[in-house]
Amino acid sequence: MRMNKDFIERTSAMNSIIDIIKKNLPSSPGIMEKNRYMNSAVTVPLVELGGEWHLLFQLRAAGIPQEGEVCFPGGRFDVKKDADFRATAIRETSEELGINETKIRIIGQMDTLVASMGATVDPFVAVLDIGSVAELMPNKAEVERIFTLPVSYLATLQPEIYH
Repeated sequence: MRMNKDFIERTSAMNSIIDIIKKNLPSSPGIMEKNRYMNSAVTVPLVELGGEWHLLFQLRAAGIPQEGEVCFPGGRFDVKKDADFRATAIRETSEELGINETKIRIIGQMDTLVASMGATVDPFVAVLDIGSVAELMPNKAEVERIFTLPVSYLATLQPEIYH
């Protein structure tokens, strides 16, 4: 009889611990110690041109970090300006492309990239509600030029992988 009582007490205690652990698990897991990284967010902008969806890219201007690289609009999370990484992506896209924030429609978020250089990038896919890229007024201090590529073209390419 004693064995059954001990077993029941141990089982109950173990279940209680499991309940406490479950309660303390995050509802949406993130990245441990993310605050130790340089955190940024980008927009992966889609633009409808001539009845076809295009991805919009930009070439980074001379004199800024990673100058001459092709990238999406985005930048560093600013705790004073941004409520979250979504807000960072929208703010930076607005600043870099010269587009009103109301014309940037976020349709979803992709997985966070943790770069080996000690940075994280949270990408948000967005539709830019514009009729043409001529409506954009890129910030010349950050953006040398912008260009688009049709999604249909990119879907046919085999990616090259570099290590």
